[in-house]
Amino acid sequence: MWGVDRSIRCVGVTAAGGRCGRRTRSLSGWCGRCQGPAGVSVAAGATLAGSQAKEWADRAAADDPLTHAEVLGGLAGSSAWGTALKVARNPSTPAEAVVELAGSQWPDVAAEAVAREVCPVEVLVAALAHRDVRVRRAAARNPSTPAAALEGLVGVAGSGDDDVDAVVAGRADCPPAALVVLSGAGVVARMRAAEHSSTPTAVLVGLAGDSEGFVRRAVGRNPSTPTAALVGLAGDGGWQVRLGVAANPSTPTAVLVGLAADLQSEVRAAAIETAGSNGAAVAAAGLLAD
Repeated sequence: MWGVDRSIRCVGVTAAGGRCGRRTRSLSGWCGRCQGPAGVSVAAGATLAGSQAKEWADRAAADDPLTHAEVLGGLAGSSAWGTALKVARNPSTPAEAVVELAGSQWPDVAAEAVAREVCPVEVLVAALAHRDVRVRRAAARNPSTPAAALEGLVGVAGSGDDDVDAVVAGRADCPPAALVVLSGAGVVARMRAAEHSSTPTAVLVGLAGDSEGFVRRAVGRNPSTPTAALVGLAGDGGWQVRLGVAANPSTPTAVLVGLAADLQSEVRAAAIETAGSNGAAVAAAGLLAD
């Protein structure tokens, strides 16, 4: 099958002054064979074509995982954004080059570098205070970032960005103290705090009264949620919240019996399945008979 033609019509002019009819893939838009763009000398045009060719070669090397680490290290200091970005994403880029790229003038390049597994801990901790949210988010998501640093990032009122808060709350190693703070942050962060295994029970009780249904559902599904809160959520007006309680292995059998008579078929099915999975044989048998 023929590939897509990514060439464009040359922007240069002929010796007679007319528009060049050739096509080119050069970033400069010049084919390199005519007189060049109007107002540009042949010598200057040749220099431009040469620089574009080098940029294409550098970008191709930066994108190739087989490129030698030493070459990638040299390309990490490229003044071309596209080349630097590809080096940051290349799995063969050495750690010292990743460190250099983490301090890039381009936030998206820095974020890609900070997201790498080989990024040193001290660089990750520093990135949590970066001016650009994309870099802070990448640092918060990196498994190598210490939990203590995440607690410092969240502070006493959240990080100041809903996306970063959500990333921190979704980490398995998120400290309980941070989860307490994030339980009052944005909607996604609250939901992730509600489903987290390390969230204190007192916080779960508070989130059981959240205004957002999917936050309450997350509380209902959390095996750490106290019985009293599960009993309350079993009567929630949102059927998906009741579904969360019905699927929770910590829900008392008596509550499951009530949910097995729910108006919503999904809730009834989940209650019966949970009762059976919990080994509540008598209750499960009674529910199934209904």
